[in-house]
Formats: sequence, C-alpha cells, structure tokens
Amino acid sequence: MNSDAFLSEQKSHVLMTGATGYLGSHLVAELLQLPWLRVTCLVRAQSQQAAVQRLKDSLQSFDLWDDSYAERLDAVVADLGEPRLGLAPLVYQQLLDDIDVVLHNGAAVNYVLTYAQLKNINVNGTQALLRLAQESDVAFVNVSTLRLFDARSDGQPILESDEVDEASTAYSGYSRSKWVAEKLVANAGKRGLRYFTVRPGLVCAGKTYNSPNVNDALAKLVTGCIQLGAAPSGALQVNLTSLDYVVKGLVELMLKSGTSGKTFHLVNDDATLFSRVMEAAIELGHPLELCDYDVWVARLRSNATTSDNALLPLLDYFEPELPQKSQGRVFDSQFTQSFISQHHVDSGKLDDEALQRVVLGMRQFNLFPSPV
Repeated sequence: MNSDAFLSEQKSHVLMTGATGYLGSHLVAELLQLPWLRVTCLVRAQSQQAAVQRLKDSLQSFDLWDDSYAERLDAVVADLGEPRLGLAPLVYQQLLDDIDVVLHNGAAVNYVLTYAQLKNINVNGTQALLRLAQESDVAFVNVSTLRLFDARSDGQPILESDEVDEASTAYSGYSRSKWVAEKLVANAGKRGLRYFTVRPGLVCAGKTYNSPNVNDALAKLVTGCIQLGAAPSGALQVNLTSLDYVVKGLVELMLKSGTSGKTFHLVNDDATLFSRVMEAAIELGHPLELCDYDVWVARLRSNATTSDNALLPLLDYFEPELPQKSQGRVFDSQFTQSFISQHHVDSGKLDDEALQRVVLGMRQFNLFPSPV
C-alpha cells in the first residue's frame, strides 16, 4: 500500500459530500468495493433516519444498493450552506476525531443562477469543509469541473497544470463559483493541506455503471432533439466521458502516491461530435434529420411557444458561436493518464456501441419513447 496515498487500510474512513447525486452515488458504490473502507456522507434531511434513507434511496435508484453496505455506510444531517455545515457540535467533534479524508463532491449545479446565488453552497460550503479537514489534519479531494473554461475558445490544449484566470470563468455564475472554490483549496494547500483536485468531463453512462444522468445537459440535449425530430450536424462538440472512467479513475487516484497538490482531468481525450450521439439514436430507430446548426436552432426557437421541448429552458445557451467555441476547448489529460491504469483510461473512450448504450439508457429511463 502506498504510504502517502490519501486512502489505505490505515486511512480508511471517508467523509463525503454530494453522495445522493448521480456522480456521488456511483462514487459511493465504487469506494465500497474496497472491503476495508467506511464512508460517512453529509446529507440534507430532517433527521438522521431520513438522511440514511435518502442515501439508500439514491443508491437504489441507480441499482447500486447492496445490503452489505449498511455496515460501512452512514449518513449525518448536514447542509453545505449553513455555518459549520449545519452539523450538531457533538457530531462535528466526532467527525474531527474519526475521519481520514474528505471527498468534496457536493455543489449547487445551475448554469442560470448568478455567482451571488451560488456562493453560499459552492464557496462557503467548500470553505467550511476545508476548515474541518484542517482541524482534523486529513487530506482533501476536491471534485471541480471543466466548466471553468467555458469562456475559453483559443484552441490551445488546456493542461492540468494551467492556471485558470478569472476571465475564463466569465460564462456563468456556476463556473465562477467553482473557480473560487478551487482557489480556496489551492490556498489551503499552500498552508499545508494535502489535497488534489479532479475536473471530470461531461459524464455519461458507461458499461459497468450504465445508468444515465437524467437531469444533465446531455440528457436534455438528446431528449430535445428526439422531441424535435432534428439535431445539429457537424461541428458541435461535447466532452463526453464514461462514468466508469470517472469513478474508477478518481478512486484509483485516492489510492496512489504522489497526487498531493495536483490537478487531474478525468476526461476522454477524443472529444465527441454531438452528431455522433444522434447518429447512434438514428441507428436505434429514432427518426431524426441532421441539419446545419443555425437551421436547427431556428427550428427549435420556432417551436418554443407551442411545445414542451426539454431544451426550452436552455434556449439562450444556443448562441451562434457555440459550435466554434466548443471546438476551441481542447482538454489534455496526459498527466492524469500517467497515474491511472490503462484499462481504466480505455474505459473512458466512447465508440459507436458505447454511444448507443448512452441513448438506450436514456430511453429505458423513459426520457423519451421508443420509436414506433
């Protein structure tokens, strides 16, 4: 076992946030594959019993629950937006005494709200968790986002080691809040905190973990196109990354030496044209017309007042420059891949069969009907 790894049989108690979401639920399941590991999750709920039930319900919703987890998985009532995480004083002290690493995956994810509206959870919540980690003298894993770079479109590869300037985050309040959170973590590192940051790509269903994220941008984009009967061809690019790679890669990083102070891009190096996803839908029998991006946007807008298309809340996102901007963001992950076993790296790649699984998974979750 690696002596300076964040996790080991001697450092085996993880305190986790964001455990009831899509990525978080799968991270819990992957962590619990380690038979010596315990996970305690901070969960918003009215009572301890309700927190435990909410956590179990989330795992069951993705078909991840195993009764054996009950012995090593716990939840405590908490709130990232409250001082000291809303924890009762006795619970706070118990966590200080008992945890070995903090895995911070929780955030308010919203691309419409302002920075001021997101600051309490995404910034202040991170600050409170950092304080707990520093008081307990334990390591800190920060799950960030590639959305930090939404305003960047110069076509230059974005390395894990690149400094993120404030201008890159100007696209949304969410990007800005996650940038500030990253800065807080890095500054704590300068004061002695052992940490690393991961930035996942847009996570989609994998082969092992094959449930779709029914609430994310990809699900809305696929559903909206199928409802419309049309999809953009060509240049619109998405940084899709298999859920298998993200969860297995992150846990592997926690078990590896030499990660402290580093940033990792858990992203598929081969950026995917969205039209490939739609071609997979066509192969599965969905009648879709692939048309120029501008034509597709005009068609979507013309339906705005007469339909309940899944993309209507995101209409303002589809600016004329979007395809060009999407191709101008190239994420390099060679440094990350030097830490992660090749079979996990390969699981992040998406061939045509994998893309069909992504669409089929959404259909099985009733996001849209099967073709007639």
